Formats: sequence, structure tokens, C-alpha cells
Amino acid sequence: MNLQRTRSVILAVFVLCLAGMNASAQLVLDNFTAGPYSKYVVAAKTIDKHFAPLAAASPLGADRYTVLTLGSNAHKQLIRLDVGDGICIVDTGFGAYTGLAIYYGFTASGDTPLGLNLSAYSQFQLTFAGVSAAYPLSTTIVVWLSNGSIVSQELSIPPSVDPETVAYPFSGFQSSNFSDINYIGIVIEGGGLSPSYGLTLFQAAP
Repeated sequence: MNLQRTRSVILAVFVLCLAGMNASAQLVLDNFTAGPYSKYVVAAKTIDKHFAPLAAASPLGADRYTVLTLGSNAHKQLIRLDVGDGICIVDTGFGAYTGLAIYYGFTASGDTPLGLNLSAYSQFQLTFAGVSAAYPLSTTIVVWLSNGSIVSQELSIPPSVDPETVAYPFSGFQSSNFSDINYIGIVIEGGGLSPSYGLTLFQAAP
């Protein structure tokens, strides 16, 4: 093997190792593969609540608790929440208003604090496959800490046909000490009439 080929092989191995290190540095919290759930609603002012089991040893506890809210629905269109196969989809029919909240640490049998230590990380990340809406979505991550504090951070997600990962730095919350987390919530609302979107990943990152 000549010197140039040896250098090329070493470089390729280095790049692969670096990519593996970067991937392992993220902590996947929910990739929406476990706990499939599909629900259609039509009646205005409907609130659908559901607990779905997460994978064994999930850092976010036993269940994913979803709360789908349908506001007005003047044209009686079908509104769909579809979770599974690596994506959480809200498909809002024409002329309707919807909101979605996802909670972790709550189960059908009662509250179960997570005891989650994220002190090795510096941000949450949400990845959207796309956002179809008249206006930006309002997204809020809420964290309940073991000391009784409740902290949150809100960011707007503009409409886009392309995937987008949005970072929520811990420094943007009212407290960045996330060494003992009881509960976590993701609240998605706004977007004007007929907002539709797909959420593919919730994770913590350095």
C-alpha cells in the first residue's frame, strides 16, 4: 500500500469515527417509533388525551401523554393525530385550529417523576420534517425540576417544506440546572388556520 493510499484510509477512518462520536453525543429522548397512536376528531372544542407506552428503559419514563386540542372547525373537517414509524403528525383540516401538547413523566396510573439528569448536555432539540401553516408555529418546552421550579422556553417555527432542527439552549430557560428533572412538556400551537406538521425527533445535545 503506497503512502497516499495509506493517508486516504486513515482519513476515512477518522471521519467515520468522528461521525460516530457526534452521533453518540446526542441523547435521543423520543423518536416516535414506540407507542403508536392514531386518532381522528371532528367536533369543535374536542380535547383528546392519550397515554402511549414508550420503549423499555426510555429516559422519559413509561408513557408519552398526548393532548390534542381542536378549537373551531367551521367546515367539519377531519383532524388527525398520527404517531408512529418515527414521526408525530398533526394534520389539520381546512379552516380549523389545533394545538398539541406532549408530556413525559405522567402515566395513566399517576405521576412518575423522571429523575432525569441532563447535566452533561446544553440544549434540547426538536426536529420537524416540515411545517405547513399560514404563520409560524409557537413551540414551548416546559421543564418541571425536582426543586419545585417550572421553567420554559418558547420559540417560533416558520413554515417550511424542508426538515429543520431547532435548538432550545438550556441557558434560555429561567434555570439551566437540569440535573434532576421531574417532568417535561412540549406544547405546539398557533400557525393560524389549518396548521399541519410532522415532528420526528426530540433529543438532548451537548
